[in-house]
Amino acid sequence: MAFRYLLIFPKGCDVSDHLSIFLCVDNHEKLPRDTLHRFWKKEHDWGWKKYMELSRLSDGYADYDTLVIKAQVQVISFCRFWSGIDQKSRDNMSREKSDSILPKVVKHFFIEKEVTSTLMMESLCMGLTALKEPSMPIVRMEEGSFVLVDDLLLLLEREAIEPLTPKDGYSGEFSIENVEKCLTKLGRRTIEIYVLAHILSKTEVAYQETVPYALNLQEEVIQEQD
Repeated sequence: MAFRYLLIFPKGCDVSDHLSIFLCVDNHEKLPRDTLHRFWKKEHDWGWKKYMELSRLSDGYADYDTLVIKAQVQVISFCRFWSGIDQKSRDNMSREKSDSILPKVVKHFFIEKEVTSTLMMESLCMGLTALKEPSMPIVRMEEGSFVLVDDLLLLLEREAIEPLTPKDGYSGEFSIENVEKCLTKLGRRTIEIYVLAHILSKTEVAYQETVPYALNLQEEVIQEQD
C-alpha cells in the first residue's frame, strides 16, 4: 500500500479554528480490506479535522512562518503478517489435526431430530479416503493431520476464482462408477474448503494478536524520536 501525500487544511476543514490533517492513500481502487484503519474505495483518506488549534501553532511549532509536518505510517496487513513469518511457523500453521476438523464437518450436515442423508455421509467418507492419495490440489492427509499442499495465500487466491463444485465428475451418463466418482469429488471438495477456512480462521486470530504489539512498538519508536 503506497501512501502518497498528506492533505492539509491550514484554516481547517469544516472548522475555522483548527489545523486539519488527513493521510491519503494512492491507488485506492485496489485497496485491500485488511488494514487496521480500513482505507477503501469510499474512504481513502483519514485524519483529524481538529488536529491542533491554530492559536497553538506559534507555540514553538512554526519556524519563521513555516510549519513542517511529517507522518510516520506503519502498514499492518494480513498479507504482510503472513509473509513475515518464518517458513517453519507457516508450515505449522498450515496443518491441523483431523480430529478437530472432521467432527465439525459432520455436525454441519447433521440436523437435530432429522434423518441425516446417508448419501452425504458416504460422500464425506469417500472424499476423506481420496485425500490420502498423492497429488491433491488443496489438502492432503499426513499422519492424522490435514496439511495444505501450497502457500495459504496462493490457495485462497486460487479458490476465489475457481468454482466450488468439481469441474468434472458426473458426465450425464448414469453408471455406478460415475456416481461414485462425483460423490468422491464432492466429499473431498467439501472437506478441503472446511480445512482451508479453519486454517485461515486460526491464522487470522494469530494476526489479530500481533496488532496490539505492532501498535505498541510504533508508539515506542515515536516516543524515542520525540
